[in-house]
Amino acid sequence: MSPPSAAPIWRNWHETVSQPIRRFEVGRNGDESQSTIAQYNATASRLRDLIREATDTGVSLRAVGGGWSFTRVAATDGILLDTQRLNYRFNLGPEALAPGYDASIRPVLLQCGISIADVNKYLARRGQALRTSGASNGQTIAGALGTGTHGGAIDVGAVQDYVVGIHIAATPDETLWLERSERRVLSDTALTALGARRINDDELFDAARVSFGSFGLVLGVVIEPDPLYFLHAFRDRVTLNPALWDAVQTMQFGGASLPGPAGRRPYHLELNHNPYESADAAMATVMLRESQKPPGAKAPKLDGGIGKGDSLLDAIGVVTDTWDGVTPFAALVFKAAYQAFPKAGFAGTPGEMFKDTSTRGRSASSAMGLPLEHAQAALQLAREAVLKHQAPALVAMRFVKAGRSTLGFTMHEPVTCILEVDGAHSDRTFAAQAQTWRVLEQKGIPYTFHWGKMNDLDAVRVRARWGTARVQQWVAARQRILPTDAARRVFANAFTLLLDL
Repeated sequence: MSPPSAAPIWRNWHETVSQPIRRFEVGRNGDESQSTIAQYNATASRLRDLIREATDTGVSLRAVGGGWSFTRVAATDGILLDTQRLNYRFNLGPEALAPGYDASIRPVLLQCGISIADVNKYLARRGQALRTSGASNGQTIAGALGTGTHGGAIDVGAVQDYVVGIHIAATPDETLWLERSERRVLSDTALTALGARRINDDELFDAARVSFGSFGLVLGVVIEPDPLYFLHAFRDRVTLNPALWDAVQTMQFGGASLPGPAGRRPYHLELNHNPYESADAAMATVMLRESQKPPGAKAPKLDGGIGKGDSLLDAIGVVTDTWDGVTPFAALVFKAAYQAFPKAGFAGTPGEMFKDTSTRGRSASSAMGLPLEHAQAALQLAREAVLKHQAPALVAMRFVKAGRSTLGFTMHEPVTCILEVDGAHSDRTFAAQAQTWRVLEQKGIPYTFHWGKMNDLDAVRVRARWGTARVQQWVAARQRILPTDAARRVFANAFTLLLDL
């Protein structure tokens, strides 16, 4: 008799998770050449059969998209469903929209596995653009939604904040359509065509938007794009002086010296700090939103984005293969990715500016959301942690309008400061991240974690970070969507069990 074969192993993109699984399932549409509602529904039916199998056999079922999360948020020892080929997209005409909905917004229905890169291309052909996205665009729309991918738009919010409808398969017998209480998006005719039961409930909707696969299989979402616009990007070295920190804390930029035209409010602002340089120095990236392409601005580079390093994580990937020490690491990152831009800047559509669909190197990333008034202190504490452990890591900050999602980590009003400690995949990087978490807590600085990046969350900490009331509200919403213990076990994994969710 042949020995039993070893369990298949699933690894995430950044190689921070290695998980034995029972089975790896690749989701496919019956017709991959065109998007049709009939085939969308046929796929939904097959996925409900998968839920039935998982329910009957008592195994966990999780969906995974690009696999970019650094944590075990998507991992399971049961059935892992790859959704990346589930990439339909649908124009929603007036007949598909609810009475009273503003059809001039021109929302679109996106199947769960479509990548942000493909969404950008689809929308650009329609004269539209995403309001914000992560700095790279290889994530799937459902993965970016479920983990709270944030971008850096000061007055817009994160990815989940432009999702206005969610189609979920939570049980084998039906699918659900979630919307806000007072804002119907799809018409009854459209929901009949999808075979979905409508639920207009703010608490369920806000909980489901950032639910990291724990409410069921997300089949599709409706998003509200903006008319096509251009981002005009400027980058230069700045001094982290009192005027700049005052601008950060108030989000009023008249007194701050930032790259680009004086007096303009940034659409996107990022500060990148090298702890191995001066404590008051950073490279600032400012992006302005324009309705037309600015004359004289250079086009983005063709190798992805405006150059390697549109996000701190991508910048680090440029040099991990050649890193041979801490100071050379930091110097190489800034030389390769954080040079000042030409005076006229770079300009392109969001899809042109954020174009990388992969990252290089074994990286380690942690992102924390915190109130603006603690931004200066938090950057200094992260800097000290990197220096203490001589970590091959850098520190960055972005700023995102707070959202309503129950467990979204961009919850700090009115704008959340995102503190990132990113580096090479190294014990020293891990130690610097862990020290940052501990010291922020010791100093009484409130913060939340990006669900897809490294963290130290457990049942106690998740309630301390988000507040017991928010966590209880999220748990109650999950129990309403998945009303039995058996249903909840299907969409649980080691991560949610650790958090007692």
